[in-house]
Amino acid sequence: MHVLQKPADSKIHTLFSTTVAIRNRFTPMSYIKYLARDFERSLGNMEIEKEDKVTTDVILDDTAVQLLPLAEDLGNRNNRTQEQKAEGKVRVDSFVEQNRGSSVMVFSDGSVNEEYSGVGGCAAVLLPIESWETEMQQTEVFSVLSNSTEAEVCGIALALDMAIQYFSTHQERSYRESLFVLSDCKAAMDIVINGYSTSGHVHVLSRIRSHLRSLHSMMVDVVLVWIPGHCDIHYHDVADHSARSVTLNDDNIPSTLVTSDTCKKLIAKQVKGLWQTRWQRVNSATFDIMPTVGCKLSFPRERCCAISYVRLLLDDSLLKAHQHRIGVEVSKCCNC
Repeated sequence: MHVLQKPADSKIHTLFSTTVAIRNRFTPMSYIKYLARDFERSLGNMEIEKEDKVTTDVILDDTAVQLLPLAEDLGNRNNRTQEQKAEGKVRVDSFVEQNRGSSVMVFSDGSVNEEYSGVGGCAAVLLPIESWETEMQQTEVFSVLSNSTEAEVCGIALALDMAIQYFSTHQERSYRESLFVLSDCKAAMDIVINGYSTSGHVHVLSRIRSHLRSLHSMMVDVVLVWIPGHCDIHYHDVADHSARSVTLNDDNIPSTLVTSDTCKKLIAKQVKGLWQTRWQRVNSATFDIMPTVGCKLSFPRERCCAISYVRLLLDDSLLKAHQHRIGVEVSKCCNC
């Protein structure tokens, strides 16, 4: 993947094209090419996003983006309790009521049509300042092959794009005001805030930097609001449903460059699939306890229980099933 990211005229490409193997069919490069076949087949005709050097203009850019964490102490969506979900909904609803009529707020969300990577889409719902104005909603499908984090970053870019359209059609104000972009992906917000230190997402980050400069010239300060996801928040659910729906439409999907982050997740998916296949072929009692690879082990706190659990995983226990397998016992059924 890193080799494919290099420019075509780079020294590493020149070396690969001129290097030959004499009297040796197996080389490290041939092994890498063998393992990379599935990855290249998944990419098809798409190209990987090339490496990009961070310029001084990007580092010295003074367009600051603030972060307001409303979901900092509410856990994550996998282990969030019902009480935390209710508390998250109350916080977001109170925030919307407090700023409705004084600031523009945009709910954004992204989605891919597969677990790891796939068609990427995003959506945004803008809440205008005036009560008589109608709410705006836009969707965008941006890549054939993407990942969830990239989709969330593109959702923030779409939200900034909608805000520029909104402010450009309204009378310019003499004072600075805040634009609140609400999202449930902290990783995407970190990429936007620390864009100069991120090697990937070059295309979408350049788009976001352009939007931030435009909003800064319009006397608008951008504030990213981290909200809890899947907590029955109305406008966020609308954006989530729209983002999921747009990925199901295969018409007019642009063939953009594949980011390095998407490539890494695609490779991880393929490696995990090979790992699972080989694990299923192993005739081991541990497979009956843990049939799925990649699961995180949770050991008991009591030492004796932890030792017994490890012995079960290692197939080294005093149970009749193990004793029967090694030929010590006649039957694997215990006396009870």
